[in-house]
Amino acid sequence: MKVERVRDTMERAIFQSDYREGNVSWVDWTLLVILLSLGVAGFVLLDNVALGSVALIAGASFAFFIAVVKSGTLTNA
Repeated sequence: MKVERVRDTMERAIFQSDYREGNVSWVDWTLLVILLSLGVAGFVLLDNVALGSVALIAGASFAFFIAVVKSGTLTNA
């Protein structure tokens, strides 16, 4: 029962993202925060340059994607 509720919530959250209209769901923002936090933690706390670099590059790329979506310039090129 609880698993079904979680699954339904995640499906609704994922399908809330309407990238063509410039809407970004909370799942996208959460992923961005996790990636950037992992990058900072990798550099500062874990002293792991490889983990920090990969996570920060992935976070920066995802932040750029969110910026493009929010600007409304995502089209069917």
